[in-house]
Amino acid sequence: MLRDPFVRFWLRFVHGEIPSLEAGRLDRVLEERIRPVWSDFVAPIFEEVCRESVRRETPGLKLPFEPSLRSTCPTCSTGSTGSTRCTDPDAVGLTGAGRHPP
Repeated sequence: MLRDPFVRFWLRFVHGEIPSLEAGRLDRVLEERIRPVWSDFVAPIFEEVCRESVRRETPGLKLPFEPSLRSTCPTCSTGSTGSTRCTDPDAVGLTGAGRHPP
């Protein structure tokens, strides 16, 4: 899987639309190609950024959990591993696993 979100965006939305973009049909590309799938495209990237931020910002802080690769939505109780998404657009879940010794 390609890890760089900017390259993923370019390959998914820009590369195949270069003729349309060069012709100035930006609105068509946005409305027909990008906007319909934007949430699904951005959600896993945003989740990974949140997990990495917790890891990076708390290296010396003893958290009572480890940030998990699997999150669970507190609103709709669905598990999220990249294929099943919570349907609540305002929910952001952070799940931890395990405990640090006291």
